[in-house]
Amino acid sequence: MYPKVIVTVDKDFDKEIILYFIDEKIGDFDFGYDRIIREHPLLGVCQNKSENERMDIIYPYVETYYQNHETDIVHAQKNMQAIWDDISVDYFKQLEILFGELGFYKEKSLIAFLSIAKCGVIGDDYNNFQIWYQAVQEPTEVRRHFAHEILHFYYYTYIKEKKYLKLIDSWDLAEIFNVVILGLPEWVALLGKADAGYKQHEQFFPYYRNLWQESGSLDEYLSKTNSDGLIKIANKRKPFCCNGK
Repeated sequence: MYPKVIVTVDKDFDKEIILYFIDEKIGDFDFGYDRIIREHPLLGVCQNKSENERMDIIYPYVETYYQNHETDIVHAQKNMQAIWDDISVDYFKQLEILFGELGFYKEKSLIAFLSIAKCGVIGDDYNNFQIWYQAVQEPTEVRRHFAHEILHFYYYTYIKEKKYLKLIDSWDLAEIFNVVILGLPEWVALLGKADAGYKQHEQFFPYYRNLWQESGSLDEYLSKTNSDGLIKIANKRKPFCCNGK
């Protein structure tokens, strides 16, 4: 039996994520502004304040937002569940084609938390992720986002199981792997769109797509990726936040 993905709401978790990321910058990229404040301009006053000051602003704001948008959030929860349930079995069948027997991943259920921000957080234990609740307006993006995060969970579990040690901490190669796999025709047909990936990785896409085509199996691809050392991108973050576009 395949894992069940449960779409749910956790307002308190959303508060914590927004508090954590509101002031986040990655190099020249103002993550907090792009993923939170752009959608919630009133939270712009939080940047560069102390944690307690940010908390005093963010927590009541989130409470009010959830109250004022309750109908839309409940609608998103129900409809995202239906969108995913419609392709869930076919998705996991594709994972079986990719990874073989899926028993190496032990979770029986996964959680998709709705969020009022676009942080795209995934859990360190690889069994939960967040998705922006307004993504429900684009069903192909809902399918892509779910597929992207769940593929990460299986990928990270698999490479640890197989001891591809150089890959375990490489967020870059994990993101590139998703672009390669979710861009294959059978996956695009299932999801309705390809995974665009991140701009900083675009120069590497042709190489790794060719590597996939030249490899006779997933393990051959991973072995070559584990040893080729092509990616030299400096990245400070583990796969905590991912593709929340």
